[in-house]
Amino acid sequence: MRRCLLLLLWLFFLLPAFSQQAKQYAFTHYSTANGLVSNTVYSIVQDKQGYIWMATIDGLQRFDGKRFITFRHSSTNPHSIPSDFVPQLNIDKDGNLWLYTGNKIGFFNPHTFLFTAVPVEDEDPSNPYNITFYGNAYNGYMVLHARNVGFFLYDPALKKFKRTISFKTPENKRLYGITNINETEFWISIDGGIIVYNLKTGNLNYRGHNPDNNIYIHAVKNDTAGAGFFANVNDTLWYNSWPLVSWAPFIHKQSLKTGAKETYSINRQFSFGYTEIGGNLFQQNGRKWFYGRSFIAEYTGNKQAPFQLIQNAYTGDQSITFDHVYKMMEDRQHNIWIATDNGVFIFNPDMQVFDVHKVQRPTDAQPHEAPVSEACELKNGNILISTWGNGLYYYDNNFNPISMPQGLQELTRNYMMWCLHEHSKTGLIWMGFQGGGLGIYDAEKKKFEMLNEKAFSGSTIRKVAEDKFGNLWFGLQSGSIVKWNMGAANGDFHKGYEIIDGRKGYYIQKMYTGKNGAIWVGYLNGGLSKYDATTNKLLFHYSKNNLNNEGLWSNNVNDIYAFNDSLLLIANDALDILNLNTNKITHISTETGLPSNTVVSIEADDKGILWLGMANQLCRFNLSKKIFSTFDRKDGITYDLFVPAGDYKLKDGRLLFLTDKNFVVFNPLSVVSAHLPDKVLITNFKTGNRYLSIDSLNSLHAITLQYNNTFFSIEFSALNFTPQNKLNYYYMLEGIDKAYHPASSLNEAVYNYLPAGNYTFKVKAENTEGRETATTELHIKVVPPFWLSWWFFGLIILLVFAVFYWIDKERIKKIQALQKVRTQIARNLHNDVNTTLNHISLLSEMARIKADKDLDMSKDFIEQINTKSRSMIDGMNDMMWTLNPENDSMEKTILRMKEYAEALQNTYPVQIQMGVDETVRLLKTDMKLRHEIFLIFKNILRCIAEAGNSTAPTLINIDYHNRKILLKIYNATTSFKNTDAEQTIQQIHERAGVLNAELDIQTDKGVSLILLAPVHQQ
Repeated sequence: MRRCLLLLLWLFFLLPAFSQQAKQYAFTHYSTANGLVSNTVYSIVQDKQGYIWMATIDGLQRFDGKRFITFRHSSTNPHSIPSDFVPQLNIDKDGNLWLYTGNKIGFFNPHTFLFTAVPVEDEDPSNPYNITFYGNAYNGYMVLHARNVGFFLYDPALKKFKRTISFKTPENKRLYGITNINETEFWISIDGGIIVYNLKTGNLNYRGHNPDNNIYIHAVKNDTAGAGFFANVNDTLWYNSWPLVSWAPFIHKQSLKTGAKETYSINRQFSFGYTEIGGNLFQQNGRKWFYGRSFIAEYTGNKQAPFQLIQNAYTGDQSITFDHVYKMMEDRQHNIWIATDNGVFIFNPDMQVFDVHKVQRPTDAQPHEAPVSEACELKNGNILISTWGNGLYYYDNNFNPISMPQGLQELTRNYMMWCLHEHSKTGLIWMGFQGGGLGIYDAEKKKFEMLNEKAFSGSTIRKVAEDKFGNLWFGLQSGSIVKWNMGAANGDFHKGYEIIDGRKGYYIQKMYTGKNGAIWVGYLNGGLSKYDATTNKLLFHYSKNNLNNEGLWSNNVNDIYAFNDSLLLIANDALDILNLNTNKITHISTETGLPSNTVVSIEADDKGILWLGMANQLCRFNLSKKIFSTFDRKDGITYDLFVPAGDYKLKDGRLLFLTDKNFVVFNPLSVVSAHLPDKVLITNFKTGNRYLSIDSLNSLHAITLQYNNTFFSIEFSALNFTPQNKLNYYYMLEGIDKAYHPASSLNEAVYNYLPAGNYTFKVKAENTEGRETATTELHIKVVPPFWLSWWFFGLIILLVFAVFYWIDKERIKKIQALQKVRTQIARNLHNDVNTTLNHISLLSEMARIKADKDLDMSKDFIEQINTKSRSMIDGMNDMMWTLNPENDSMEKTILRMKEYAEALQNTYPVQIQMGVDETVRLLKTDMKLRHEIFLIFKNILRCIAEAGNSTAPTLINIDYHNRKILLKIYNATTSFKNTDAEQTIQQIHERAGVLNAELDIQTDKGVSLILLAPVHQQ
């Protein structure tokens, strides 16, 4: 009998332990599937900027919340990490990451991404020390232990490790490990006990030798098994030991003041059989976690069940599963990072605000899924939950299942229930059932009664609402509305039912009493109706197509909520806001920031913040600030397909949202983030296919891009790793954008093309309360192509001025050259006229003398005078023709040459045949060339004509070849016998010399002239 009693007592105390055996949180999992380089992660740290660094079996990685950057060993880079295998990470006071890998110890600069190996005093590089431990020291840097050599402290001045004490493990003793007690003392675990090394005093303290009077040596003097140090919290020592006894290893909690000691066995509590304790994490808020092989457990302090186990099994995307936990780390947002052999998991135990409940009765072994239809908090604080097909469930205020009240046990069967309501006047509980059944429960009499009133016509009672007079309005699946008139029935629920609206076709999804007492009815695809609670008359019906086509977003009204006396909110896929004073409707949809046009339920918390149930998410909406935040499975809502009008507000402010499998309970005030987000960091800058080092770019005044390389993307993050701390990011590029743009979930801004100029990229974050971070800026300069640069424009301007100057100079030169030619021509004319007039004067005088004596000679002189005069007149005509600007073309010169040839044929018995290449006519030559060629042409033809002995035609050809005018004149029979012809030929040679022309004249067999004159076109 006594044994049975003891067994019952043991079971009584053990039941709480079994009921708390596994706690499920919502975890975010990172693996090789989404960026990890390896699923085996040994260590995790957070640097001063907030980046997360992970030591893996295949390299070192940095994580910014969106993107991983991997660092591996490279044989061509002496500053890469020595090996891809990184088992441990530590951070010193300068922010450098210390790692020991590839038989080298050193630090990795998180800004430059360079590794620096650090030498150890007296170490032979060919035979390096076996470093068994390194950790943080009192000088802010590292201390290390080399097996059987001693301890070494990093000296930043010498940039090497200096030996502080020699230490060898005693013979026949096994060294289990070394742990930092603090930055001065180190706990050395060996067979037979512990040794505490004090870095400052240089003393080794152990049982029987305690020169520093070390308190830890006193505390564990009776522990002979190897013991590992966990922490000293408020003079309470936490450590573990593994003696060769059952249920080992053990966790010990011992007061350093009183010596009181408690010993725990995780193996024994959870019946593991075998496990290993790998380490601990004591959070800043005091929560204590222990981890190791196949387990993570939180210390609760409960005598019967001191540890709460985290469920280690795959139950969904937000679950955790692993074989070994290597490290747990708390970041500055109090998230816990777990390094395992199955990747990295992150959760925040204090931010798990959404409690998901499957339905359960006290007699159920396990909770189970069911389509939840309604919730109702009773006056006693307990809660009724109705389901479709699983009957009724009863909970206390903490949602622990409790026994159904007397009289309601029948409803634990598979009843199809739709609605619940506790009447404010009578305290009766009204229930709507499938098929038109109406249930009423009297809690005082503990009596339940099922009615089948004729007014319901067998139609499912889907919703119920109580008006300000205590009357109940029932909405049916048929679309009819039935009212129980409390006054007419004199409080008797057996009578007083009347049909208010018997229309068919649209079943009712919501019945709601507005703040002004009106009854609002929402229909599936039938719009929204407003009834007068006193007269029962339909006051107005709202649909998509009325109000001049400015009606509802859709006719599918899922839920209704009175935000205040003036605004009525309507969940009809989008969110409509009906202004009751103006009868105007405003749509809130995805076009105006709503995350999804799938709103099915609405409730407001005590601060007036709206909570919207949607398909696959729950949305928090600050109506005044127009801020949306979404919560889904990543936030611990394991199933998030919410049902129409499935919401309920408890008296203490907690909210319930119902799904077709379970229900979600949470305190909305716990979701509010009072934490001001950290300043947003630029985490990545990508141009083309090349990533630029942001840490290097941050030191520059501006990023410079070439004009043909302005496609770039910028990634940014506030390094917020808590999913429940919802942040919205906004960015703009000054010079391109006129306002801030909301960022996508990728936290990325992409720009395809930027014209040359200077720009400033700005980004900021905003939390759910509208609090903004300081603006982060990044200056960007786009260098223009050289033909758009200022110096090129300056060069062009200078070149234009130079061209204009050159053109003007050439114009002046041409004017001067033309003037020079004209002056030369005028001078030649003056000389010719002067010579000719002198000859005429001389011949006139001689003719006068000979007139009386020799008449024939006098006539000859007069003839010469005539010839000279005519020649002078011709020369003057030629000169005046040449000087005339109207004749400044080769075509006019060719025409004059032809006119002269025709005049000769009319005066002398000669035949002249002339051919001219069309190219010659189009040449633009200077006056001098045209004048000299014409005179050469004229003089040789005149000589041929005056010779008078030609029987053959004179052939003339003018051509253009190799930028030269080619003049050919040939007569086969003419011969020159007088001195005038010889003088003319001499003049022709002089004129050819003036033109730098090539000239060939033959007169022995006829007359042949070939002239090649170079052409300088204008």
